[in-house]
Amino acid sequence: MHGLHHAGNFLRVRADYPLVTCDHVTAALSARLGGEDPQAEPAVLDGHLPGCAGCRARRARSSGRG
Repeated sequence: MHGLHHAGNFLRVRADYPLVTCDHVTAALSARLGGEDPQAEPAVLDGHLPGCAGCRARRARSSGRG
């Protein structure tokens, strides 16, 4: 039952990463583009982007791809 925990009578999958907000992702991606420490794991940032059109658009604009 790795990755699962009991929540009442139900089993729920535990998230691999803590809750990441768009503000956090935007700041971290900006830092990463600027060669600074984003203070976030790359997998957390890259994992957020596929499900968030807003963050993908901000990344594209920031990197000159949009």
